[in-house]
Amino acid sequence: MQAPAPRRLLISAVSLAVVAACDPELAPRPETTAREASLLAAPGLDCLTDTKLRLHHDDGTLDVTTDLAAGLAELARPRDLVELSFAVTPQCAADHRRVTLAAYTTQGINLGLDPVYPPTAFDVHTTRLGGDTYLLRVRLPDCYYELDLAFGEPLPVQRPQLSYAAQSRLILAAIGGDTTCDEAPLAVERFDPVEAGWGDAPVSAHFGWRLTADPAAQLRCEFDFDADGQPDVIHEPCSRTTELVKTAALPQWTYPVGKHRPELVVSDGQRRIWAGTDIYANHLDYKPDVHFLEERPDFLGADVTVEPAPDLSQVVLHFKDAATLPDVAAGEVVVGHGGARGYMLRVEAVTYEDADLVLLGVPVGLDDVLAGGFFGVRDLPIDTSDVACVAEPCPDEIVVLPDLPAGPGETAEIGTLALDESVDPIPPPGGPRLVFKFGDHGELHFSPGLDVERFELDVDWFSVPHADVAITPTIHASIVVKAGLTQAFEFGELYLGTLPLAIPVSIMLRPELEVEAAYKFTGTVAASATGTAFKDHTGWRTGLETHVDGLLDNFGAAMGPELSATLLAKFVMTLGFLDGPYVAPLATVGLRNTMDGCETCNQAFWEGGAEFGWEAFGSELFDAIKIILAAGEIWKDCEATGPSCEPLSGGPVIVRPRDGVLLDCQQYPKLVFRAPGAATTEDVNSPHQFTIHVNATHQQHGLYDYVVNTAFRGGLPEWDLQCVPLGDDGWGECSFTPADNPCSFGGSQWSNHSWSVTAHVPPASGSPTDVATFDVP
Repeated sequence: MQAPAPRRLLISAVSLAVVAACDPELAPRPETTAREASLLAAPGLDCLTDTKLRLHHDDGTLDVTTDLAAGLAELARPRDLVELSFAVTPQCAADHRRVTLAAYTTQGINLGLDPVYPPTAFDVHTTRLGGDTYLLRVRLPDCYYELDLAFGEPLPVQRPQLSYAAQSRLILAAIGGDTTCDEAPLAVERFDPVEAGWGDAPVSAHFGWRLTADPAAQLRCEFDFDADGQPDVIHEPCSRTTELVKTAALPQWTYPVGKHRPELVVSDGQRRIWAGTDIYANHLDYKPDVHFLEERPDFLGADVTVEPAPDLSQVVLHFKDAATLPDVAAGEVVVGHGGARGYMLRVEAVTYEDADLVLLGVPVGLDDVLAGGFFGVRDLPIDTSDVACVAEPCPDEIVVLPDLPAGPGETAEIGTLALDESVDPIPPPGGPRLVFKFGDHGELHFSPGLDVERFELDVDWFSVPHADVAITPTIHASIVVKAGLTQAFEFGELYLGTLPLAIPVSIMLRPELEVEAAYKFTGTVAASATGTAFKDHTGWRTGLETHVDGLLDNFGAAMGPELSATLLAKFVMTLGFLDGPYVAPLATVGLRNTMDGCETCNQAFWEGGAEFGWEAFGSELFDAIKIILAAGEIWKDCEATGPSCEPLSGGPVIVRPRDGVLLDCQQYPKLVFRAPGAATTEDVNSPHQFTIHVNATHQQHGLYDYVVNTAFRGGLPEWDLQCVPLGDDGWGECSFTPADNPCSFGGSQWSNHSWSVTAHVPPASGSPTDVATFDVP
């Protein structure tokens, strides 16, 4: 069921009369400043009762109200100290573990009365739910701000796809301010264990951090390692980094079985920032009829033959001595890592053949193996050094890149700590190189990798009530096409690695390549995709984020047929014979022919996307997510069409985005058009005028219509129209960057995206208008 939509209240502040009742704090105050403000009330607002808002202004005055909408939209001012007291209904308190009040700095407020992304945390107050009433207190910055009340943990920075609203936990949001922000920074860049942060219980962890703050600020750090709401260790003054501190001197804590969320609160005396990290202390209990026979000292190996249901699969276990073969009865479960993917088999028949134990049975899931416990890993790059082909067709070569020791005069690389973090959205290749040859026509050189950001399982006797999975596969590929080729290739299945578990959770890879080319070329593509899935008592919540890049060389070929090469790499986490969650990044590199005005162009491009799903016993746990292809230009090579090209005439012509295309949102999009008179629009007093409309429709709030007329610039910060001459007839090509990012108008609630340009060229007015519709990923 889709959650109810937020309610936006647009208020032109006039006067405020509050019924004082018997509380002298609620007496009405005169001289309310009139201005426009915005408050977004989400369905979570119905969870609050007994609300009271106190606004301590820096002139020493105080406003108090029980009306949050009126108080935040009419009475709040920059630099206010905001105090919000409230109670939470029992049902909402049971559904959520924490509530947060956070003030953010923003770079402005756009014409839709939304903050300009990305809002950055300025002051944060968060608390766990479990009491009767709550009091949260934050200070507003002296500039454009956003104030959010939300369930759950604070976000240090908000983005369109990573915000309280996008995560359906926003209670209310208010914006205000009228000046650009120049506040001193206060942020937790990193807070993490310097060890792995996971392992068999008990887990001992030392904690390091890296802070950003005004050099003159005196910082205080409060560490709540056992998450009971009270600080266990306080550093005052607190150093900004622990990078040069020995591990033994860092704060330390030991954790029993389960997932733990230690916290850090940093304060400069005026405001505070919050950060948390994860510790996984693991222990799994297995049901009494489950056996791990591969752990016996006399075990030699296993052969596994998988058969589709209803046929029985076979596991043959080899031991040293027939006299000491283990006893296994029908109905029991045998678990091991042998074979291509491991096995979890409910035994139906047992045969002893010399020193071999032959088992026939059917695959089972976790609920038939685990009796309880917890398992979690984090920030785990899968070791792919044992990569192997398990199903034809196999690579012609598998080259495992060795970890070479430092040579003479070289410095050995320091091992990566959990505190470190890569900021590259597509990590460099570090795994094996797979070489697939397709006859004399070409080769695919392919380097896969996979990071497990999170993998959590809470288990009871009958089910898995909680799961949290985030996996990021990466592909780097080079495609060499030596002659014309149109063909699709499926390259079988490869085993990449496994999780450090007694139960067999393996990573399998199933690559596919499709080539359409009339002549030779080389191309490279790189892509990563992070799939996330979270399960609790409310069901599954999922997400998918992709990054793509590419290069192409067509060896200077003249204008000719288009070409492309598309690589699909399906990374599957398997449980024995059974498939589980999968992420399948897809990347294309190619060349297309375009008509650009009076020129014909070869345009090299990349495209990409991904799919994320979870399969179990032939069905899906949730609907698979598919990302619509994003695209980008690598290079463009154009040549004049010739004297038959008609001269530029008529009204404006839209160049990008063209009609019917998908908007490229991997960078801030620009709108490009050509029009008569545009060669002189760099002059503010030019009589040549243009009206630009950007439109979209929101299913709750209606039409969004962003209009800029070049006749009035007025020093508006969103004005960014740049034109260059085109030809000798006064035409120009103009690039316009809208203040409201059209990529923000994506998602299921937005539709009817379009933009248009009207030229007003004296003596005529309102020359023909060009209109383009487009989709937003």
